[in-house]
This record gives sequence, structure tokens and C-alpha cells, in this order.
Amino acid sequence: MASVYRKLIGSISLPTHARRVVVGMSGGVDSSVTAAVLKELGYDVTGVFMKNWDEREETGDCPAARDAEDCSTICKALNIPFYQVDFVKRYWNDVFLSMLNDYENGFTPNPDVACNQHIKFDAFFKHARSKYQCDYVATGHYARCSYQNGYFRLLSGIDPNKDQSYFLAGLPHEILKQTLFPLGNLTKPEVYQLARDLRLPSKVLTRKESMGVCFVGKRRFPQFLSQYLDDRPGDVINASTGKVLGTHSGAYKYTIGQNPRLGSVPTKQYVVGKDMKTSTLYTSSNANDQRLFATQLLLGDVRWTRPDVQANQSTFARIRHRAKLVPVRLHTNTNDVTTTAAAAATACGFATITGYHPEISSLLRFQHALKHAATSYIADFNDPVKAAVAGQYVVLYQGEECVGRGRILAVNYCN
Repeated sequence: MASVYRKLIGSISLPTHARRVVVGMSGGVDSSVTAAVLKELGYDVTGVFMKNWDEREETGDCPAARDAEDCSTICKALNIPFYQVDFVKRYWNDVFLSMLNDYENGFTPNPDVACNQHIKFDAFFKHARSKYQCDYVATGHYARCSYQNGYFRLLSGIDPNKDQSYFLAGLPHEILKQTLFPLGNLTKPEVYQLARDLRLPSKVLTRKESMGVCFVGKRRFPQFLSQYLDDRPGDVINASTGKVLGTHSGAYKYTIGQNPRLGSVPTKQYVVGKDMKTSTLYTSSNANDQRLFATQLLLGDVRWTRPDVQANQSTFARIRHRAKLVPVRLHTNTNDVTTTAAAAATACGFATITGYHPEISSLLRFQHALKHAATSYIADFNDPVKAAVAGQYVVLYQGEECVGRGRILAVNYCN
């Protein structure tokens, strides 16, 4: 265990005057080990469980209550205080409704990024700092922080299979300086080893990892969305021939590049475009159809980790979680408009279209978005990127530092 501890100590500063920390608890191995090692390292630790989703309304069952009970058991074993906080309304309004609106309008959102922005590192962070007067908030994310030239910086976790810096991108210096990520210097097997060495309750080791949408959990997602959005059946059309191949139950259930299960379509197809107004999917039998690739993206809601970041030649981008890092050139999209690209696209009927369309080209829609998007950036790629889609996030790196992110507003596909 000594070698693992050396890694931990190298990733956590130990100030003599600031030692009180609140750990966001989930009942899983990551948050449990986070709380345990911080206590071992001399911190005054408090565990707090966030309730963000009320599944009782769907099923009559309440997994959140079981999760809270697990957290209470773990905190008792560690002999640390345990509390709960309810953010169900905040999550519904700031994360879930926004996600539904995106799907309804043809976007493919990333609610995990929104959850970190609005819940974990806003609502929960402020609650922990004010109610418990803590010096730090800690989570079980696989990421790291470092201090250099007057700013705290977000670094990727050393375990490439678990690195979660993508989901934390855009957290500002002011948040990072009061946040601890104790697991960032560890691999997942080392975390499990620590759980055994620290004699954490056995349920920590046997509990399945949380998957799926942040706090909602793993679901059959199309069916889950159908509980909140109206299904609108439509045609599946071959983008090359214009032939109707079959039907689907709702275009919002599919995204660009996806190989969907379409019971009425006998051959394997890949989504290259969709029109939400007519509820039409355009597909190709070629997994590498040129219509899936793009060399330009328009980014909005761009957030930098620190104010002195320069988007230069050494900047790399990840267009989705675990996607390959690729070189990117960023430059500001300057115009004098006050509206948004989404509002302008809606006014012209472009907002219902994603990817390929037989009548309105991707280039025309992209140029229109450029003219009407306030405070945005253009991301240029030398090598085309595959299946970039509006609503997702482009996360920016310089070396191992995650310097910022932007939400994709429009994509200039090669069609």
C-alpha cells in the first residue's frame, strides 16, 4: 500500500491551515476510497450524499434511498459525519429539461457535462462550502489539479481508461483551487486495492460501477426518452438513392454516425442526417460515408479553465469522451449580432436539420450559423473528424492540461 500512498501524497497538497473537506458520496468505490484516504492523510472529512433524481415517480421504487443507506454505512465505518442534500428540482430544471429540449430539437446533448456544471460544482459546491464551512470539496473523479504561474490547472487522470477530465472541462480556476481529486494519480485497479487495504465495507467492492446518464443511471435510453417526449414515426431514407428503406419510431432517438436497430430495415445502416420537422432519418450503408466527416465546427458557450489560456498550435481537441485527440486551430467568430445561432436557425427553418439533407446543404447551414452566432469560436481540423454532432462538447487540451471546452452549435459536414 505504501507505493499507492506515495502516488496519493504527490497529488494532494497538505496545507497546515486548511484541512476540512466535504466529499461527495455515491456509495461506490471511487467516492468511498476518496473519503477514506483523505481521512488517512489527516483531513477532517464529512460525507454528503446528493439526491438528484426521484425514480419513485417512475417505478415506485427508490434506488436513491438505498444509495444513501450505503453511503451512511460507509461513513459509519470510516467514523466520519454523514449528511444528505436534495437537488432534485435543480437537476430537473437545469439539466434534465435542457437535455429533453436538445433531443426534441435534433441535438445530441451531454448531460454529464451539464450535471458537473450546474449540480456538482455549483449547487453542491456552494452548499458544502457554506453549510459545512469546508476548505475543500472532494470528488472521486479521475482527474488532477496542479498550481502553476498563479493559476490552478485541470490535468487529465493518469489512467487513460478512466480519465474524466472531459466531463470536468471548463471548471474555472476559482473552483479548482478549492477542489481535490485524490484519485487522479491512481489507476482503477489501485483504487480497488486501496479499498481492500483500508478494509472498506464489502459492498463497496461488489457494487457495480454507475453507468448511463449522470444520476439517472443506465437505462434503455430510447424507451426512457419516450416517457418524456412524444414519438413521431417517420421514414428511413437512403441518402444516396432517395429510396425509402423503412420506418422509425422517433428521430430524436438517433444521432449522427449511429448504427441503429431499425426493425423495418433489413440491412445495416448508419445515420448521416435527420430532419426533426418531417421526422425523417437519412442513412448510408457505409460506416465511413463522407457525409459523416467534418473539417469545421462552430463552438458556443466556450469556457476556459484560466483567463490566460492562448489557443495556439499546441492545442488538441477531443470531440467526444474517449475520442482520439486531434490537432485543432481555434479562432474567434467575430460579428455584431446579438441573437444566437439557434434562434436564427429556428427563424429560417434550419434548426430542425442535423447532418445531411437533400435540399439544404451543410455548408449553407454552417455559413448561416456563423453569421448569427454571438460570442463563438470556429474550430478548424486538418484531418476531418467523424460524427461530430451539435449538442456535444469539444474539449481542448494542451499537453496533459485540459484548458477549456465549447459546445458544438453547428457542423460543416462534407456533403
